[in-house]
Amino acid sequence: MVPVWLFCAAGETHANADRLHDLGAEIVPVPIDDHGLIDVQDALETLAHRGITRVLIEGGPSVARAFLDADLVDEAVVYQGARPAGEDGLSPFAGDGLDRLTASGHFTFIASRSFGPDRMTWWRRIRTCSLALSAA
Repeated sequence: MVPVWLFCAAGETHANADRLHDLGAEIVPVPIDDHGLIDVQDALETLAHRGITRVLIEGGPSVARAFLDADLVDEAVVYQGARPAGEDGLSPFAGDGLDRLTASGHFTFIASRSFGPDRMTWWRRIRTCSLALSAA
């Protein structure tokens, strides 16, 4: 059985917790950050203690921005439709567009691919070499 872990705000009651538990899911409480979102650093540390070292994040612009703000993104794969989603459209990073990746100097473009009218772009964090680590 594949584990299902739902990261939720610590101290809050969850109406469907018993039903989710019966179905094999585990609610994992984590602290809330200053923006009212779950603390992504704490969530990742919890996963690391459980042996998880790689994570795919799919949560929309607010979640993507939280991970970028916490400097916890190694790669970003961004899918864009031909038309904006919604009346005002959605930015990939809750208010910031792709310039969040392109202008920062911290990410490099890896690839682009089209799927019909939609476009995928793949970005990877630029890591600088550490002379101290290289000499070891």
